[in-house]
Amino acid sequence: MNVGKVNELVGVYDVVDFAGFSVSGGAWSQNGLEMTPEIIAALKPGCVITISYESESGDMWLVFPDSAAGWMRVEMMSADCDGKTAQITWDELVAALGEDVSTWGARMQAEASGAWNVYAVTVGQAQ
Repeated sequence: MNVGKVNELVGVYDVVDFAGFSVSGGAWSQNGLEMTPEIIAALKPGCVITISYESESGDMWLVFPDSAAGWMRVEMMSADCDGKTAQITWDELVAALGEDVSTWGARMQAEASGAWNVYAVTVGQAQ
Protein backbone atom coordinates (compact mmCIF):
# COMPACT_ATOMS: atom_id res chain seq x y z
CA MET A 1 0.00 0.00 0.00
CA ASN A 2 1.23 3.48 -0.79
CA VAL A 3 1.28 5.87 2.13
CA GLY A 4 -1.64 8.25 1.72
CA LYS A 5 -3.86 5.70 -0.06
CA VAL A 6 -6.43 4.66 2.51
CA ASN A 7 -8.82 1.74 2.19
CA GLU A 8 -11.71 0.96 4.48
CA LEU A 9 -10.85 -1.17 7.50
CA VAL A 10 -12.40 -4.62 7.67
CA GLY A 11 -14.51 -5.63 10.68
CA VAL A 12 -13.31 -8.79 12.45
CA TYR A 13 -14.70 -11.33 14.94
CA ASP A 14 -13.21 -14.18 17.00
CA VAL A 15 -10.26 -11.92 17.81
CA VAL A 16 -7.06 -13.36 19.29
CA ASP A 17 -4.62 -10.93 20.94
CA PHE A 18 -0.93 -11.40 20.18
CA ALA A 19 0.03 -10.94 23.84
CA GLY A 20 3.33 -9.12 24.24
CA PHE A 21 3.32 -7.56 20.78
CA SER A 22 3.80 -4.06 22.19
CA VAL A 23 7.14 -3.04 20.72
CA SER A 24 8.95 -0.08 19.19
CA GLY A 25 11.91 0.68 17.00
CA GLY A 26 13.79 3.22 14.95
CA ALA A 27 13.63 3.62 11.19
CA TRP A 28 14.00 0.31 9.38
CA SER A 29 14.47 -1.60 12.62
CA GLN A 30 12.42 -4.71 13.37
CA ASN A 31 10.99 -5.95 16.64
CA GLY A 32 8.32 -8.49 17.45
CA LEU A 33 7.76 -11.87 19.02
CA GLU A 34 7.96 -15.61 18.69
CA MET A 35 4.65 -16.92 17.36
CA THR A 36 2.91 -19.16 19.90
CA PRO A 37 0.75 -22.15 18.88
CA GLU A 38 -2.33 -19.99 19.62
CA ILE A 39 -1.16 -17.30 17.19
CA ILE A 40 -0.31 -19.86 14.50
CA ALA A 41 -3.76 -21.49 14.91
CA ALA A 42 -5.45 -18.09 14.38
CA LEU A 43 -3.60 -17.54 11.10
CA LYS A 44 -6.03 -19.28 8.76
CA PRO A 45 -8.06 -18.54 5.62
CA GLY A 46 -10.21 -15.44 6.03
CA CYS A 47 -8.13 -13.95 8.83
CA VAL A 48 -7.17 -10.30 9.11
CA ILE A 49 -4.26 -9.09 11.23
CA THR A 50 -4.94 -5.68 12.81
CA ILE A 51 -2.04 -3.55 14.02
CA SER A 52 -2.51 -0.58 16.36
CA TYR A 53 0.52 1.63 15.74
CA GLU A 54 2.06 4.98 15.01
CA SER A 55 5.10 5.74 12.90
CA GLU A 56 6.86 8.91 11.84
CA SER A 57 6.52 7.89 8.19
CA GLY A 58 2.94 6.57 8.43
CA ASP A 59 3.87 3.15 7.06
CA MET A 60 3.89 -0.21 8.83
CA TRP A 61 4.82 -3.72 7.70
CA LEU A 62 4.95 -7.17 9.19
CA VAL A 63 8.19 -9.05 8.66
CA PHE A 64 8.69 -12.82 8.79
CA PRO A 65 12.48 -13.16 9.01
CA ASP A 66 12.58 -16.97 9.25
CA SER A 67 10.10 -18.01 6.55
CA ALA A 68 10.90 -20.84 4.17
CA ALA A 69 10.51 -18.26 1.36
CA GLY A 70 13.32 -16.22 2.95
CA TRP A 71 13.08 -12.90 4.79
CA MET A 72 9.65 -11.55 3.83
CA ARG A 73 7.96 -8.16 4.35
CA VAL A 74 4.16 -7.99 4.05
CA GLU A 75 2.57 -4.58 3.42
CA MET A 76 -0.55 -3.34 5.14
CA MET A 77 -3.70 -3.52 2.98
CA SER A 78 -5.57 -0.69 4.64
CA ALA A 79 -5.13 1.99 7.21
CA ASP A 80 -7.52 4.35 8.92
CA CYS A 81 -7.35 8.02 8.03
CA ASP A 82 -5.28 9.01 11.06
CA GLY A 83 -2.59 6.35 10.45
CA LYS A 84 -3.10 4.53 13.76
CA THR A 85 -4.54 1.20 12.58
CA ALA A 86 -3.36 -1.06 9.75
CA GLN A 87 -4.65 -4.40 8.52
CA ILE A 88 -3.13 -7.29 6.58
CA THR A 89 -5.36 -10.01 5.09
CA TRP A 90 -4.86 -13.73 4.74
CA ASP A 91 -4.59 -13.31 0.95
CA GLU A 92 -1.74 -10.80 1.34
CA LEU A 93 0.06 -13.09 3.77
CA VAL A 94 -0.33 -16.05 1.40
CA ALA A 95 0.88 -14.02 -1.58
CA ALA A 96 4.16 -13.37 0.23
CA LEU A 97 4.58 -16.50 2.35
CA GLY A 98 2.54 -19.31 0.78
CA GLU A 99 -0.48 -21.12 2.25
CA ASP A 100 1.37 -23.42 4.65
CA VAL A 101 1.61 -21.46 7.91
CA SER A 102 4.16 -23.96 9.22
CA THR A 103 6.65 -22.52 6.69
CA TRP A 104 6.22 -18.91 7.83
CA GLY A 105 8.90 -19.23 10.53
CA ALA A 106 8.83 -18.75 14.26
CA ARG A 107 8.94 -14.94 14.45
CA MET A 108 6.64 -12.10 13.42
CA GLN A 109 8.04 -8.59 13.59
CA ALA A 110 6.96 -5.03 12.84
CA GLU A 111 8.93 -2.55 10.75
CA ALA A 112 8.47 0.98 9.39
CA SER A 113 10.64 3.41 7.45
CA GLY A 114 10.54 5.93 10.33
CA ALA A 115 10.62 5.56 14.12
CA TRP A 116 7.57 3.55 15.20
CA ASN A 117 5.54 2.08 18.07
CA VAL A 118 3.20 -0.91 17.92
CA TYR A 119 0.68 -0.95 20.74
CA ALA A 120 -1.24 -4.12 19.92
CA VAL A 121 -1.58 -6.80 17.26
CA THR A 122 -4.65 -9.01 16.91
CA VAL A 123 -5.98 -11.50 14.39
CA GLY A 124 -9.62 -12.29 13.68
CA GLN A 125 -11.88 -13.52 10.92
CA ALA A 126 -13.11 -10.93 8.42
CA GLN A 127 -16.82 -10.10 8.69
